[in-house]
Formats: sequence, C-alpha cells, structure tokens
Amino acid sequence: MKKALLVTLILLSACTMHAAVPYEQQPIVIGYIGPFTGDAASFGLVEQHVMDLLVEDLNNKGGIRGRPLKIIYEDGRCNAKHSVTSANKLIFVDEVKILSIICSESALAVSPLTEENHVLQYNAWTTHADITNAGDYVFRNSYSDADAAKIAVGLLEQHTKVGMLYEQAGYSEGIKNTVAELLPHVLVEGYASDSLDLRAQITKLLGGDVEAIFLNPNTPATGLAALRQVRELGFEGPIYGNYFGGYASLSEYPEAKGMQYVADPLVPDSPLKSELWQRYQDRYGEEPAFEFAAAARYDAAMILFEALREVGDDPDALRDWLYAMPPHTGMLGTYRFDENGDITGVEPSVRVVE
Repeated sequence: MKKALLVTLILLSACTMHAAVPYEQQPIVIGYIGPFTGDAASFGLVEQHVMDLLVEDLNNKGGIRGRPLKIIYEDGRCNAKHSVTSANKLIFVDEVKILSIICSESALAVSPLTEENHVLQYNAWTTHADITNAGDYVFRNSYSDADAAKIAVGLLEQHTKVGMLYEQAGYSEGIKNTVAELLPHVLVEGYASDSLDLRAQITKLLGGDVEAIFLNPNTPATGLAALRQVRELGFEGPIYGNYFGGYASLSEYPEAKGMQYVADPLVPDSPLKSELWQRYQDRYGEEPAFEFAAAARYDAAMILFEALREVGDDPDALRDWLYAMPPHTGMLGTYRFDENGDITGVEPSVRVVE
C-alpha cells in the first residue's frame, strides 16, 4: 500500500512539474527514426550529427518563439518492423507531432501511422519512388529513385547483357524494379541485408555471360563486399553502382577505380557548406561520409525551423505551410515542394570513382 501511494505521489509530482511550465516554454519535440547501429549507421549518424549541431545553435539563440527544440532519437535500424515499433513509441508515448525518418523502407512502413494520426513526416534522404504517394503528411528533401533508375538504365543499355546484384531492402528494391521494367534483358540476383558472402549470386550472373554488372546495395558494407567479390571471381568488365559510389572511403579500394555510379546531386561549394563541414570536422573528427545526406538534412532543418516560427507545431498548419512554401534557396540549390511533397529541381547525377 505504501509503495502504491509513493508511486502515485511521484506521478502526481511529475504532472504538476510539467503543468507548472507554461506551454510557451515547453519544448517542441521531434521524433527521429534512423539507423544508428549496424551497417546502415554510416548514413544515419551523418544526419544525426548535423541535426545535433543545428538544434544546439537554435536553442542557444532562444529556440522557436522561446520554446527549445528537443530531439528523441530511436534506432529503426533501416528495418520496417523496428521502425514501426519506434514510431508507435514516439507517437503514442512521447506524443510527438513531427517525425523525421532515415531509410526508405522505414519511411514507407511508418507512413500509414503518420497519415492516420495526422503526424508530419518530414524526411531528408528517403528516395524510394513510392514515397511520392505515401501520404498527405509526408515530405522529403531528396530526389526520387525513379529518376536514379532511369539514369542507370541510360548507362546500362549500351551493353547487350547486363547483370544486376541488389540488396533485398526498400531503397534498392525500388531501383531494381524500375531498372528491370525498363531493361527487360537484365539478369537479376538478390541477397539478404545481413549477407556479406555474395559469391553464389555473382557466380550465377557471370554464368549468364554478362558484359557489365550493376551493383545496387542498400548499405555501403554490402556494396563494398559485392565490389570486391565481383573482381575476385574474375570479372573484368565495367561495374556500375548506385549511391554507394559516393561513400567517402570507397576511393581507397582499387576495385572501385573507374566505376561509374548514379549519384546523389552534387552539393555546390559555398561558404555555407564550408562552414558546416568545418564544424562537423571539429566536432566529430571527420567530414560527413555522405555530403548529400548532410546537405539535405541541413536544408530540411532550416525549412522546418522556419515553418515552426511561422505557424507553430500543429501538423496540419505545418503541412499546409510546406505545400505553399515559396522557392527556398539552401545548400542544395533553389526548390519548392510539389503537390506530392517532393522537391522540384534536384536531380541525381552520374559520377566516376577516381
């Protein structure tokens, strides 16, 4: 009985303390679901680090209308099941009204929850083509994989026989589907996200006498494994890749030299970029592993901060403000949102590993 009374008093005390803080001073809470452990953490941590720097700056300047910003991070592991569990916790326990999600598979899995509960989902680097139609509360600061896949097809169609090795995850499956649709003669082999021995799948592709191979991983770890094993098994033809070709460490691998890859858009040099990169280097000991992820996160944060200043943290008001947003000039260039919550004017590019 005494224990129950003590628990009741603690809960009442907590409620009283919360109520004692005026609404105008209570934090604006944002839920953040990303891969912060495992193979995909390399790009999850880039976004987290940039966001931490920006929120620190914002709060040091007084927050949003005097309200501090608070981020609750949850490790969705780039996995649909874990991400839905994280979203349920953030929406129904932490009562957040704004979510930001890293990984297309996670964003697509969570979108029914954000739609049903009128929670804004504003992401920086989720590129799956299906996100275009994921819902009225879903926005993103990145291009669509449908565009990346079409560019990849333009590179591959010069070859008579092409093999594609893809990771069975939301992002890479989206590219695979579009490439296979537009390039019917492509030979396709897939592998699970926890697989690093891909020799069986590569051997099947080589048995089809392919002239070129397109590597389509979800994480840099499996992309590097595939790249090395393709060469180890004797393939001497051209290798193409998806975004992982832009991974900062890839140039250290001789197998990658000369690989053309469908890349994130270039982030133009600017004083703004130089300043952020230097602060990132000073804080974390290295530059961002993926520059587009860092730049897209920066721009998305700046847009969200402005929206919060203008209309507060009501999800419906934020949604309407984003749809009506005039052209925004940021680190990625000048763009706005279309009727599907996609940004306009930011397209993937083709680059070569040197």
